[in-house]
This record gives sequence, C-alpha cells and structure tokens, in this order.
Amino acid sequence: MPKAVRWHQKQLQLCLGFHVQKITLQKTVASMVSPKSPMVQKSYTYYYFIEVDGTIVGAIRVVDRKDDSIAKRISPIFIMKEYRGHGYAQRAIQLAEVIHGVSNWELDTILQEKANCYLYEKMEYRQTGLPKVINERMTIIFYHKD
Repeated sequence: MPKAVRWHQKQLQLCLGFHVQKITLQKTVASMVSPKSPMVQKSYTYYYFIEVDGTIVGAIRVVDRKDDSIAKRISPIFIMKEYRGHGYAQRAIQLAEVIHGVSNWELDTILQEKANCYLYEKMEYRQTGLPKVINERMTIIFYHKD
C-alpha cells in the first residue's frame, strides 16, 4: 500500500480515536465488476474494500476526476448486513474524504432507505434538486456536500 494512503489511515484513526478497531480502505482492482466494464476502465474511478480488523465488511467506489470544478462522487457504498450499525460506512466515507479531499461531494440514494438518508444527512450532505420517482416503492434523492 502506498505510504500516502497509510498516512491518511493513521491520521484518520488518530482524529477519530480508533483505539479498539482498525478500519482501512484497501484499494482494489475492481474485482466486483467485470474488467471490461466501462466503470473499471476509467482512470478516475477508485474501488476500495472496507476492512475492519482484517475482515472485509463492505466496499466503496469513489469517482474523483481530480478537478475541483467537478464534484467527487460516492457510488456505491455498501456494508454487509451482519456488519451494519457499527459506524463502518461513516468511517469509510470520512477516510475517502481524507484521501480524496473533504469538499465538493455528491451521491444519490433511495428515499425509502431511511438509514442511508440519516447517515448522509448526519455527515452534512444536503438534499439537492427534485427527487426522481422510479416507481411507487422507489424514489431516488440526490445529495451534495460542499
């Protein structure tokens, strides 16, 4: 792992007081997606496994074009069901923000997924634009963080 990423991990651990659990983002070569997928072939797409105490508990994809005029994007992030509710998604997003920069982020989620909405709003993401109704049980909402 590059020294810069290890430094970011240590910095985040110190800032958040991770004395019991070590959470890291392990950069991966998009093993979740076909290597021929257009998402994998883009140089501005970063895939990370979310690892806690040596166990992979989820993954996050960050789109970062390294251009301050274009928002960075989280799409998707997931935590395996048995590991939800422990703050791992929040810590992973914080670490992604340390690695890729803390400002100008966007994401979207399903309005009916209340835990997702709560997490993003707690992390200072604000709803933008109009919701997009997919069907009677699914509405997509959009978030931005300055």
